[in-house]
Amino acid sequence: MIKRTINIALLIIITLFSAIAQETQESALQREVTLYNPYKPSLNVVRKRSFLPELKDTMQIKPQFRYEVNAEPFMPEYTVSPIKAAALLPDPLPKLYKSYITAGLGTYLSPFGELSITNERSKKGAVGLYARHFSSNGKVKLENDEKVFAGYMDNDASLFGKKFIKKSLLEGSVDFTQKIRYAYGYDPAITGYVPEKDSVRMKYNNIGAKASLSSATLDSNNLSIMLISHMIISIIQKTCISSSYV
Repeated sequence: MIKRTINIALLIIITLFSAIAQETQESALQREVTLYNPYKPSLNVVRKRSFLPELKDTMQIKPQFRYEVNAEPFMPEYTVSPIKAAALLPDPLPKLYKSYITAGLGTYLSPFGELSITNERSKKGAVGLYARHFSSNGKVKLENDEKVFAGYMDNDASLFGKKFIKKSLLEGSVDFTQKIRYAYGYDPAITGYVPEKDSVRMKYNNIGAKASLSSATLDSNNLSIMLISHMIISIIQKTCISSSYV
């Protein structure tokens, strides 16, 4: 009984001490805090770094191919048909025209004309006429700044024919050539000299004829004979009276 009373008394004393200690601790923790400005949290300015990740693939893949080829011969079907015997034919002969005319006009009043007249292909022979004209009527300036006539003229004409006589060929032609030049390059140191066109003109005329008789055999074992005769007549008319010309 006494022991129980002592325990109860100790329990009461401990409870009283704990209550006093708690009140003393609460009175000690009370503090006063005075706030002058509201609290504003902030972060310091720092330089940010931005970078991309680098990926290095160390894996290597080596492709390996494996294939097989099964070759099989291709056997197409075909039929055999007879071929006709080849026939040897002569080459086709080009078409011949009876005549043609060419005309044109160039700078410095340079007319051009050409005429050709022939018969068509014949086993007896051929006959034809060829004529050509080309001239110029321009002027050139000399060192004394004078313009003088420096034209020229070329005329050509030919009348030709041929006759087939068994194993021979008879040919002949009559030709005419005319060339007119003007010695315009007189010495410009000569003052007061204005030549006329007729005084500086030089004319050349050639008239000729040709005849030939030849063998038409193609065999080299036979004798081939060719006879040619020419006759040319030249007429030169020079009326230039200038002291010097080129």
